[in-house]
Amino acid sequence: MSATPSTKRPLWFRVLRGSLFAAILLVTLGALTWAFENWRGERAWQAKVREYAAQGDPLDGPLLVPESVPEDQNLFRTPLLRPLREFTRVNGQIVWRDSNAIVRLESLTVPAVSGGEDRTPEGRTDLARWQTAFRSAGGFPLPEKPGTPSADILAAFGRWQTELAELESASRRPHARLQDRFGEDVDVLLPQLARGKAISSLLQLRCAARLAAGDSVGALADIEFNERWSRAFGEEPLVISQLVVIAMETIGTRMAWEGLVDHRWNDAQLQTLQRLFATRRPREDLMRAFRGERRFGLLQMEAWVKDPDRMRREAALGGDAASPAHPARALPRGWVRQNQISLVRYHELLAAQGARWIAGDLPAAESGEDPAA
Repeated sequence: MSATPSTKRPLWFRVLRGSLFAAILLVTLGALTWAFENWRGERAWQAKVREYAAQGDPLDGPLLVPESVPEDQNLFRTPLLRPLREFTRVNGQIVWRDSNAIVRLESLTVPAVSGGEDRTPEGRTDLARWQTAFRSAGGFPLPEKPGTPSADILAAFGRWQTELAELESASRRPHARLQDRFGEDVDVLLPQLARGKAISSLLQLRCAARLAAGDSVGALADIEFNERWSRAFGEEPLVISQLVVIAMETIGTRMAWEGLVDHRWNDAQLQTLQRLFATRRPREDLMRAFRGERRFGLLQMEAWVKDPDRMRREAALGGDAASPAHPARALPRGWVRQNQISLVRYHELLAAQGARWIAGDLPAAESGEDPAA
């Protein structure tokens, strides 16, 4: 009795079957890898969260909410600055409720100096150039006949007398809360920082003019005003805020320097300046900014984990209908968690090195300074 011959499958069938098996195997391995990476990343992230919670520094808290303060103690609730907190969004764009008030704030800017150079070769404020700039710009309460540069500049400042007096009074308030939630509406914050620095530039010019006119008392008052003003803009726990504050404080230092080189300060005023500058706290402000930046970065990645399409929806609200899906949708959730851990570790190193740099503990080779200097 002969055996029944086996039916040989066609080549295309065998190739298809093998390809299907390979595809199923790859999908299974991919799914297992995806699940493992999610488990591994989540486990490592939760361990890091517990570590920081034990130190009293939670990583999974909400967006930083500033302490609520009475309106009459908040610098940014003075009538001139109140409109900075009053806006709506239309299709993602900022619409100010009181556009006239914003225009009034933007007018607190010195005119452009011809050639862009406003300092003498020795580094002093070139008051003669500023006198020319004010007279060329027009719209300032200047006498018909030019006087000394300092006299004309101080006369021109009469245009902003009411506004500067209000801001000087408001700068004495104990708090400065520009935003209700730190880190929100950054596109609003950046122009406000620029406006804050513009006020410091105004004070610098008035201080130089007062020194030249022999009014060292008024010049010192401008420096004190600038210190209070710059500190107000440093309450936002962001590095960009602290960089602007450093720039504003540098303006204050330059204001004091101009009086020093010309021997305009008496002993009592020098002691006042020393006490004033000793209250600066760059290390504490920088550490707070590092923690704030870390918090905002972690929250951004947390949003990627929970809702990867959120950024595309927000972009669409702003009119960008062609915005692609966020890359986080194509990544295992655990990889985003690993990136959160890397961000935390980066800020640990950054905070440690930043603290050493401010304290002056870094060797010359690390700080970039010339040892022979």
